[in-house]
Amino acid sequence: MYSLPTNQTGAPPCWSGAAKGGPEVVIVPVLFGLIFLLGMVGNTLVFVVLGRLRPGGRPSRSATNIFILNLSIADFSFLLFCVPFQATIYSLPEWIFGAFFCKWVHYLAMATMLVSIFTLVAMSVDRYIAVVHAKRSSSIRSKRNATLGVGIIWLLSLLIAIPVAHPDFVSWKDILGFKSYSARHLFLTSCRLLLIFLSPLIDL
Repeated sequence: MYSLPTNQTGAPPCWSGAAKGGPEVVIVPVLFGLIFLLGMVGNTLVFVVLGRLRPGGRPSRSATNIFILNLSIADFSFLLFCVPFQATIYSLPEWIFGAFFCKWVHYLAMATMLVSIFTLVAMSVDRYIAVVHAKRSSSIRSKRNATLGVGIIWLLSLLIAIPVAHPDFVSWKDILGFKSYSARHLFLTSCRLLLIFLSPLIDL
């Protein structure tokens, strides 16, 4: 059975930054609480606006609105399933939610971050097509293609985030020859940097 790596105190990484009595015990949870409240209100307003009926009696479902809705869903999921758990790291002396939620929170945080990044990239491509290829944009920027793109975004994000939840899911030693955790960690960090930051930057 897979066991979480531990730090020098024997604690899994979820609570490696557990509260030690400093000012962050109060400051960080308060900041996280403000982020949570503002984010929930903001994303709820997005849902309300996008869900409003047009004069024809149906909500607007343009390609742009589909991407905006997907971005809001990703942010809402991160706020709901990740922020409260992350805040407890600074307010509690140890992680109390068990190993499963430790991996689950890290996995969801990475997956929703990837969804947000890829959705922003898709929105940039969508606007590029609308401006540069205006004559053909109506056939390319269809609701069907936008929905398909959102599905691909979620699938890729959920797959790419798997090593965060279960780093031993792939036998890195057999496939890439990594014999130490530090080498594997460096490789994964480099891949995330290239995929999450540099690739979208080049696209934008």
